Amino acid sequence: MIKKALLRISSSLLAMLVLLSSFSFSVHCHYCGHFLKDTSYVVPSKGCGMEKVADALQDICKADQIKKSCCTDHTHIVDGKDVVSVEKNRISFNHLVAIPYQLTDVYFFNPLQNEITPFIGYDPPPPPNTALYIKHQCFLI
Repeated sequence: MIKKALLRISSSLLAMLVLLSSFSFSVHCHYCGHFLKDTSYVVPSKGCGMEKVADALQDICKADQIKKSCCTDHTHIVDGKDVVSVEKNRISFNHLVAIPYQLTDVYFFNPLQNEITPFIGYDPPPPPNTALYIKHQCFLI
């Protein structure tokens, strides 16, 4: 029961991971001065309304008197992977020789050593006769 639930959860998490890694999107940010005023995903940001004022001033004033707008728009594009594929590893003759060599080296030529613990036959010391917390305290008289 628990094994099936864990299998379903892990498979759905892996499917979400593949989906999110192949998903591409854009983030549109609108800055008014140095402050972030609006952020939106996929569609362009609305702005703060200062662009309308700049357009109205451009109609009224001469082109020489208009200051540069303080608003800027930035777009960050996050590209996902186009192709998600599994790379096949090819096993060569060297791999086939190296694996049995390492196994024989570990198990036959370097056997596991039994570690001897020197304290296994000793008993713990007896408890003290007096309470140590009273013996080492200071009392005001």
